Amino acid sequence: MNQYIDPEWLDAVTGTRFYYPASGGDFKDPVTALCGHIQDFVFCDIRYYYVDDDKPVLHDLPEHRVRNIRWDGIDLRGFYDPRAVEPWGEENQHPAYKHKSFRVIETYTDEGGRNLALTRLGEYGEVAIDTEFEDESLGVFMHRGDSRGEGGSDVSFLSGRRMARNAAQSNIFPRIACKLRDRALIISDGSNSTIQTLAETRNDWPVGGWRPEHLPRHHFEYGGFEWQMVGWLPPRYGQTRVWGVTRTTRGYKNNCLYNQQYSE
Repeated sequence: MNQYIDPEWLDAVTGTRFYYPASGGDFKDPVTALCGHIQDFVFCDIRYYYVDDDKPVLHDLPEHRVRNIRWDGIDLRGFYDPRAVEPWGEENQHPAYKHKSFRVIETYTDEGGRNLALTRLGEYGEVAIDTEFEDESLGVFMHRGDSRGEGGSDVSFLSGRRMARNAAQSNIFPRIACKLRDRALIISDGSNSTIQTLAETRNDWPVGGWRPEHLPRHHFEYGGFEWQMVGWLPPRYGQTRVWGVTRTTRGYKNNCLYNQQYSE
């Protein structure tokens, strides 16, 4: 069984939103796993400014029939070369900071007649957390296949670390926590994370994979939530676990950045 999510947790996130920053072309696995429950998928990557392929993202999933594709914002394809503008200084700042975010919104109907909206957002993932989502609207957060080296985002989404030179990249998980529902799913392979349990269990995977009746009993607390493993997705560059998180404190209402309590 190459993917599984506990049905009780799928029910808990039904009708909420999905967010995956630094997602690249990793669409198929999360949509396949969640499409019966999530109808609003947001995939975010700064490279979406340069996508020249206008094919529907789910063109190879015949059970999803595309109804509409809409381009919104400033189409900067062919105008900016990401290799030419790095590093982005104040005088040569990336368009995602200077203009309205660029997005492609695709609407599908599945075999059951349900609508599904899939957005590709051309934006910095850490910026979109604050600009795209209302508090307690996010049912699923996903991040995997990333790195700190060349080709990766070099952003620690699952971390409360402060970055002295970049406020947008500081205290990211506490900001995500503001957007999560009281019960939510976090999907991760441990990429760029400073959460100890995610790092320790990253390669803890039996030959042949897990079975639902033998899910490992990983429980821990972090960032105002209790975490437990409730499933997995097919691996990409590493094994991908699905964590069910339950809020244990509501202090975020008074301070969404959790600056003191959860900084690392």
